[in-house]
Amino acid sequence: MPSRSQITEPHLVTRDTLSYLGIATAAIMQTLGSRADTLFPELFAWLAAQNIRPAGAPFIKHNVIDMNGGLETEITCTVIG
Repeated sequence: MPSRSQITEPHLVTRDTLSYLGIATAAIMQTLGSRADTLFPELFAWLAAQNIRPAGAPFIKHNVIDMNGGLETEITCTVIG
């Protein structure tokens, strides 16, 4: 953990646009891990079949988080192009 003197003030950073592909899914918090365990291999298999190379680490993009209902997420990876 950084000391208080090492913490910087929040600021905006402009970054280049990143392209990503993903698989949309609905889940509840308790099942998101098992859905990701299934869908990440499916995503990488599809990318390989299309000759699309990942450009970074995979991630989960949360579009809707309703702790009493469900999650609308995308199992994703940035790609080249």
